[in-house]
Amino acid sequence: MIINIAEAKYETISFSDKYDVLPKLNIQEISEDAFNKLKITRNSFQQTPIKKDKGNYFLDINNKILQLKGENDNKTEKKQGGIWYNYLGFYPSLDMYAVSANSVSEGIDFSDFELINKSNGKIVKVVSPGDDKIETPVLSPQINYLAYFHNQIYDNNSFLGY
Repeated sequence: MIINIAEAKYETISFSDKYDVLPKLNIQEISEDAFNKLKITRNSFQQTPIKKDKGNYFLDINNKILQLKGENDNKTEKKQGGIWYNYLGFYPSLDMYAVSANSVSEGIDFSDFELINKSNGKIVKVVSPGDDKIETPVLSPQINYLAYFHNQIYDNNSFLGY
């Protein structure tokens, strides 16, 4: 059975007005060696292979298939506001696929980072502070947070979110 992405349940997180109510993070510097020894960092994100055919991605969602339209070289289609996806990888600890949802509007490229739950197909969209998606998040050692950054191309700033 094929799942229609348009019918999936979405949750959108990381709106900037919500950051004021989040707990403040206490970031502590550690060495690269200590970071690499943390259990969660070794296999927290994997480039697991998935089925791809004729430019489309096929994700296994609880014995069903979610088909995502992959990037097409047809630039006319992109200009007409279609959405296409890029598969980024899989978070085993979260049981979630990571994808980017891409589009073009008025000649500007846009991209969103999305997590798709492998068990139930629910999609969590992480809002970016700019036009392009956030960079692939890193799990915190206790799996409480996803930390990510976004390099803002228009004003030469970076944004750190969780």
